[in-house]
Amino acid sequence: EIDGGNATDFVVPKHESGPHVIMVVGVNGVGKTTTIGKLANQFKNQGLHVVLGAADTFRAAAIDQLQVWADRTDVPLVKQ
Repeated sequence: EIDGGNATDFVVPKHESGPHVIMVVGVNGVGKTTTIGKLANQFKNQGLHVVLGAADTFRAAAIDQLQVWADRTDVPLVKQ
Protein backbone atom coordinates (compact mmCIF):
# COMPACT_ATOMS: atom_id res chain seq x y z
CA GLU A 1 0.00 0.00 0.00
CA ILE A 2 1.46 3.34 -1.04
CA ASP A 3 -0.34 5.54 1.49
CA GLY A 4 -0.02 3.24 4.51
CA GLY A 5 1.60 4.09 7.80
CA ASN A 6 1.52 7.10 10.08
CA ALA A 7 3.79 9.39 8.10
CA THR A 8 3.69 13.13 8.62
CA ASP A 9 2.73 15.09 5.52
CA PHE A 10 5.59 16.93 3.87
CA VAL A 11 4.35 20.10 2.17
CA VAL A 12 6.31 22.03 -0.45
CA PRO A 13 5.66 25.77 0.04
CA LYS A 14 3.33 27.05 -2.69
CA HIS A 15 4.89 30.52 -2.87
CA GLU A 16 8.26 29.20 -3.99
CA SER A 17 8.84 28.69 -7.70
CA GLY A 18 11.22 26.45 -9.58
CA PRO A 19 12.31 22.92 -8.82
CA HIS A 20 12.70 21.60 -5.30
CA VAL A 21 15.38 18.99 -4.71
CA ILE A 22 15.16 16.54 -1.83
CA MET A 23 18.22 14.38 -1.19
CA VAL A 24 17.68 11.30 0.96
CA VAL A 25 20.64 9.70 2.72
CA GLY A 26 20.97 7.06 5.41
CA VAL A 27 22.39 3.71 6.36
CA ASN A 28 21.35 0.50 4.61
CA GLY A 29 17.96 -0.95 5.37
CA VAL A 30 16.21 2.00 7.00
CA GLY A 31 13.53 2.50 4.32
CA LYS A 32 14.93 5.32 2.21
CA THR A 33 13.57 3.99 -1.09
CA THR A 34 10.15 3.24 0.37
CA THR A 35 10.02 6.74 1.84
CA ILE A 36 10.98 8.23 -1.52
CA GLY A 37 8.17 6.30 -3.18
CA LYS A 38 5.65 7.47 -0.61
CA LEU A 39 6.82 11.08 -0.91
CA ALA A 40 6.58 10.88 -4.71
CA ASN A 41 3.00 9.67 -4.40
CA GLN A 42 2.13 12.36 -1.86
CA PHE A 43 3.63 15.16 -3.97
CA LYS A 44 1.88 13.90 -7.10
CA ASN A 45 -1.43 13.85 -5.20
CA GLN A 46 -0.74 17.48 -4.21
CA GLY A 47 -0.63 18.32 -7.92
CA LEU A 48 3.14 18.68 -8.17
CA HIS A 49 5.27 17.34 -11.00
CA VAL A 50 7.64 14.69 -9.65
CA VAL A 51 10.82 13.21 -11.16
CA LEU A 52 12.90 10.63 -9.30
CA GLY A 53 16.65 10.39 -9.82
CA ALA A 54 18.55 7.17 -9.11
CA ALA A 55 21.94 7.93 -7.60
CA ASP A 56 22.89 4.84 -5.59
CA THR A 57 26.40 3.90 -6.69
CA PHE A 58 26.82 1.14 -4.10
CA ARG A 59 23.82 -1.18 -4.45
CA ALA A 60 22.77 -1.91 -8.03
CA ALA A 61 19.42 -3.36 -6.97
CA ALA A 62 18.49 0.00 -5.45
CA ILE A 63 17.86 1.39 -8.93
CA ASP A 64 15.52 -1.51 -9.72
CA GLN A 65 13.71 -0.98 -6.42
CA LEU A 66 13.31 2.73 -7.18
CA GLN A 67 11.97 1.84 -10.64
CA VAL A 68 9.23 -0.22 -8.97
CA TRP A 69 8.20 2.82 -6.93
CA ALA A 70 8.36 5.07 -10.00
CA ASP A 71 6.05 2.65 -11.81
CA ARG A 72 3.66 2.42 -8.83
CA THR A 73 3.37 6.18 -8.56
CA ASP A 74 3.50 6.81 -12.33
CA VAL A 75 6.40 9.26 -12.16
CA PRO A 76 9.51 9.31 -14.38
CA LEU A 77 12.83 7.95 -13.14
CA VAL A 78 16.16 9.30 -14.36
CA LYS A 79 18.77 6.54 -14.29
CA GLN A 80 21.81 5.37 -16.17
